[in-house]
Amino acid sequence: MIMDLSKNQIDNIGAHVFTGSSNIQRLNLSNSQVKYIEPRAFETQTEMLFLMLDHNMLTSVRSAFLGLTNLLTLTLNDNAIVSLDEDDFKDLAMLNSLDLSNNELEDTGGALVNLRSLGTLNLNNNRLTKLSFDGMPLLTEISVSSNRLQSIPEGLDVIKHARILDISNNPIQSLPNGQFASLSSLLKLDISNVSAIQDGGLAPDALSGLHSLVELRVENNELSKVPSQALSAVKQIQILSLNHNNIATLEENDFISVSNVSNLQLAGNMLVKVPEKALRPFTNLTQLDLSGNPVVHVSDWSFGNSTTLASLRLSNAKLSVIDPAAFHGLKGVHSIDVTNNNLTWLPGDLLKYDRAFPFYLYADQGNPWYCDCQMKPFSQSVNVPGQSVITNIHCSGPEKYKGQNLGDIPLANLTCDCEHQAAPSVDTSGSDNKTAVGQPAKLKCDVRSCPTARLFWTTPRGRTLSHDVAEYPGYDVDQDGTLVIRSAVAEDAGNYSCTAANYLGKDEQIHKLEVMAGSETI
Repeated sequence: MIMDLSKNQIDNIGAHVFTGSSNIQRLNLSNSQVKYIEPRAFETQTEMLFLMLDHNMLTSVRSAFLGLTNLLTLTLNDNAIVSLDEDDFKDLAMLNSLDLSNNELEDTGGALVNLRSLGTLNLNNNRLTKLSFDGMPLLTEISVSSNRLQSIPEGLDVIKHARILDISNNPIQSLPNGQFASLSSLLKLDISNVSAIQDGGLAPDALSGLHSLVELRVENNELSKVPSQALSAVKQIQILSLNHNNIATLEENDFISVSNVSNLQLAGNMLVKVPEKALRPFTNLTQLDLSGNPVVHVSDWSFGNSTTLASLRLSNAKLSVIDPAAFHGLKGVHSIDVTNNNLTWLPGDLLKYDRAFPFYLYADQGNPWYCDCQMKPFSQSVNVPGQSVITNIHCSGPEKYKGQNLGDIPLANLTCDCEHQAAPSVDTSGSDNKTAVGQPAKLKCDVRSCPTARLFWTTPRGRTLSHDVAEYPGYDVDQDGTLVIRSAVAEDAGNYSCTAANYLGKDEQIHKLEVMAGSETI
């Protein structure tokens, strides 16, 4: 029998309420405002297999599950359970799946010991400061994310069959070498937002013994570089996420030991350009996520020759210029996402090569597309009969085309108000040649072009700056293109390049800035 009592106002479950209904196999009491379950309330339901009590108002479950000797699945997530007693689950010898996520547990009170059939355990979003897996030898999926764990849970040597382990978002103070060595069957490990990694990085042998690992997530750990030494222990991984760290540069050999990765996630870091050399070792890369990085410019052939890459994400970056051959090495790509950037136009030759399959360019959302002569070559290239490019771009300007689909505007109407169209010409005259440590500097960049060009600066430290980039406090690009350094440091000395581009071409000028330390020039 299946009994669904969900979404009611039950409040209390009495001790004898199910007497006479001894053949219930599935009972759903979720979302029913249950506050209290009397001891032995389900004692007569010896055949029950599934019990759903999630999304209620329970604060304890003392003796509630006595008699449920055949229960396989128990959901108690999204309640307000503060503590467990040692005997709360003592009759649940057959239990395979237990969900206690989104409660207020500070201690499991020994209640989990001897759940010897348990395969899936979810304790996410509680207040646990410690945990042990002793007595649960068949655990395969364990989630204890977003607790207050100070150390790795005890009993890792007990859960030798574990396939998924998520200990992310915990203030774990130590992650010693070889900590996971007993988990040779583990397929997925999430160690994102862990204090020990944030404080000292990922130890060289932290991942040793994980010979079966397929997916590794090391997100939100304030990493400034790829933990390449640690990765050498998991050469077989296929999914690697380093999202939301502080990685600003990638070295050529950073990923050389994990060349089999098919899905690489580098979103939300501090990368200012596509790391073409670092991507070269990958032989099976099909998905690449570079979204949320302060990338202003994608240069020609930024991805080299990649025949395997199918999906590329460059959304939520700072893109204002994409060169005509930027994607020309991506012969197998199916989709590129450049939504939520600062793009006003795209080159006509950007996607101009033969494909035997549809190609999706996600570009409409969050870009200030200006549908004038600069967009004419692109519109012409994607609206050729039989063209496989699928895109949907709506104009932000000029005013007469605002809100219209680019493809609906006749090519003859995509014009610019220029007496003579010309590629940009850059002039850095009038820039400061010298400054002192702690003093400001202004580097001017006067651009002559029609139609209007997009402008960006590249600094001696490899940073790319535009008017829209705010990731580097103390460095601003004014509307007129002037780069303002508010308080110079020694590392600011060197060559600065100002680049301007429109659909007819681009120009670049180099300007050298000297930074004085006292009476000396750096």
